[in-house]
Amino acid sequence: TVRALEKVPESRIETLCVREDIARKTVEALKKGHPYEELAYHVLRIEGS
Repeated sequence: TVRALEKVPESRIETLCVREDIARKTVEALKKGHPYEELAYHVLRIEGS
């Protein structure tokens, strides 16, 4: 129903990708396996460690 509030269970996935190409492939895989049109994700780059 349009404008209807829907509550669904959520999953949280955390991973450490040591190279940018792996991070990109990981995001692509998440998008492919997600059941909805829009996927909420956040990528952080940690430098200098």
